[in-house]
Amino acid sequence: MDIASNPLIAGLDDGSGIPETDRDTVFDSGYPTAAEGTGVGLTTVQHIVDARGWSVTVIESEAGGTRFEITGVECPSRTPAQN
Repeated sequence: MDIASNPLIAGLDDGSGIPETDRDTVFDSGYPTAAEGTGVGLTTVQHIVDARGWSVTVIESEAGGTRFEITGVECPSRTPAQN
């Protein structure tokens, strides 16, 4: 099976974004990104990413909100089904 290396998984929004000064701490336990948040969601993302040897970064999205990029993911290439 062929494996595609380093595809990008990205999640983004057009909200108010995360200030550049906070981007290094958003994955810390207890850092809420919403007023009613618990601050464990992005910590969980970081643990999953680390466990698989991937990387996650936080940047500004083109829409002005936040963009999370996960890289280093390996996935099988897909080929059309044979009939």
